[in-house]
Amino acid sequence: MVDTTKPYFPHNWQTGYFIDTTGGLDPKTTTSASFASLAAFVTGVTPAPNDVSDTSIYFADEDNASPEKTGSAYTWAVTGHVLVGDPACDYIVGLYQSHATGNAAKTLLKIVYPNGKTLITRVVVQSIVVGGGNGNAKETLTFTLAESGKGVLSDTVSA
Repeated sequence: MVDTTKPYFPHNWQTGYFIDTTGGLDPKTTTSASFASLAAFVTGVTPAPNDVSDTSIYFADEDNASPEKTGSAYTWAVTGHVLVGDPACDYIVGLYQSHATGNAAKTLLKIVYPNGKTLITRVVVQSIVVGGGNGNAKETLTFTLAESGKGVLSDTVSA
């Protein structure tokens, strides 16, 4: 059991990751979304902000750069195992098997953070790799979720 008496250090599993298995594209309109949890088959998620910066060097700063963050290209690298029959896993594997591109490779990602905030954003499901390894091992699954546009952050857990 994790102690959640504040202050506390949350464990990684306490961040919830969900994908819309209907392939929704608008993070502001989620009434027809069907969010399925990744928890049953995911063993790790590594987020990366991939900041975009302008590093102009102004004469007044002599030879020193004046970096300015101008954007972000967030990604989440996901690792786990294929779990046949799990709605989220079946959706990801289906994208792999159909070689989905364009809008067919996009869906909504919902992240529920331990502090109660929720992010819903459009992502491209890319770099999907299914399988590999020893014959007696669980079938592996890795993929990257790349943010596509601006998400919606709220202070409450949403449906």
